[in-house]
Amino acid sequence: MLQLLVSVQALILNQKPYFNEPGYEQSKGTQSGELRSEAYCENIFILSLKMMVYSMRKPPRHVEEFVRSHYFMRAHDIVKACNAY
Repeated sequence: MLQLLVSVQALILNQKPYFNEPGYEQSKGTQSGELRSEAYCENIFILSLKMMVYSMRKPPRHVEEFVRSHYFMRAHDIVKACNAY
């Protein structure tokens, strides 16, 4: 299981996940590819923030307290990441 998670992290959770999408790898290093990659990352960030807000408003059943405490403990880091954008 650990090896699977490490592989997923290396392949998907990297600085430029756009180029992991089928057919987009050949645009790596081009101006249009880099612009699309940046827009892709920004969109992922916005969708992640929306999911965070949704999960805070309607946390999954049976883990409500875990979700609330997670966001409470990570609030400073989340705001810091938002300000970096």
